[in-house]
Amino acid sequence: MKLEDLLEALPSKEELANAIGLQTKSTSRVASTLGVFGVFGTGIMLGAGLALLFAPKAGQQIRHDLAEKASELGEHLRAQTTHATAPSTAAAPRT
Repeated sequence: MKLEDLLEALPSKEELANAIGLQTKSTSRVASTLGVFGVFGTGIMLGAGLALLFAPKAGQQIRHDLAEKASELGEHLRAQTTHATAPSTAAAPRT
């Protein structure tokens, strides 16, 4: 008897789960990846909240700094979208 024959004779994962009264759960790679990113994003948000809570600056100073950074980010994004949506001067000639 060959090893391949023995491996083929073994029950599958589904057969084992059914034998003990369980169902197999099929998860797609996308679903598991999204779950990982969800946990990662939650950790980032929790860490940022704790950093703000235990920051050595006063609350008013932190709010001012956050508003300033948000304003800078907004200006940067506006500039990027204006640049991206502006018509190109080097357009291809029409045929």
